[in-house]
Amino acid sequence: MLWVWLVGRQRTVYCIAYVLLFGEAGSVLQFNRLSTFLVAAARRLLAIPVQAYFDDFRFMATAECARSDWRHFQRLVDWLGVFFDPKKDQLHGPLVSMLGNVEDYTLVPSRGIVVLSAKQSRVEDIKQSIIAILRDKSLH
Repeated sequence: MLWVWLVGRQRTVYCIAYVLLFGEAGSVLQFNRLSTFLVAAARRLLAIPVQAYFDDFRFMATAECARSDWRHFQRLVDWLGVFFDPKKDQLHGPLVSMLGNVEDYTLVPSRGIVVLSAKQSRVEDIKQSIIAILRDKSLH
């Protein structure tokens, strides 16, 4: 339930929102409920090592299990009626792009090292922001 005070009419208007309202105190908690449930179901029912950050999911699978884990997770979300943007889908591999970063696992087998770096588009955005700050002599 949402209510808004209309200043010009000097009255309150009520409505029912069928979406999560930006800025509402409970929206973040409610938004995270689905990803928390999907992670719990995938881990407990299908033994898929997955984690989530809001609506982004990362599979921590071995190369041998990556395709199977991905396929079974897709079956789970399809069965539950959950839809994701297919343009963001990527099969787990030695290079994973998530949240503006690139996770490079190629050195894990030989040296036990994971390399994290910013995506090139993110680097360019940061450069442009710095150029604008220097040009305008302002952080605004």
